[in-house]
Amino acid sequence: MRKTLLLLSILFLFMACNPADTSKKEESIMYEDAELALLMRSMYSQNEAWRQAILEQKFETNFPTDFYGIYTVEATDSNVRTEQFVSLTDAYLASVKDLIESEKSKKQVKKFNLSIYQCIACHNVFCQGPIDKIVYIVESKAKKALIQSLSYIIKLSLDIFFSTFSFNKVSIFFF
Repeated sequence: MRKTLLLLSILFLFMACNPADTSKKEESIMYEDAELALLMRSMYSQNEAWRQAILEQKFETNFPTDFYGIYTVEATDSNVRTEQFVSLTDAYLASVKDLIESEKSKKQVKKFNLSIYQCIACHNVFCQGPIDKIVYIVESKAKKALIQSLSYIIKLSLDIFFSTFSFNKVSIFFF
């Protein structure tokens, strides 16, 4: 009996230590960001650089034409290209143009923050994930807290609004 138990234990130990069949490896699926996500990350980096330049009173730039890609590059969700998305994108690009055309430092801070508010307004409707990161580049902590609160309130309001009413096309403008 003891020999049988010892033999079974050794056999079990041998089988447990034997590597699994490696011929049936599963393929790893790598997530690739959509072009729109990559563009927006680039826009975020650009805005961080602009913020620093404005704070150092060294802001001078031309309008980055790659920003127009927001209308055409592939999005993760192909249904994002609605009239509302286009309206919010138009407002953002207009605020960026206004920022670039401004010359006085105090106006640049205000116009920079306005362009960031436009980002947040759009992200309140489409893809809320990056809002906390976007809020980071706003000029002051008090404004950050206010924006985070407003973003939450706006999101709740939109959720209630869209769950209460059924519309095919709705355009909502913020700020």
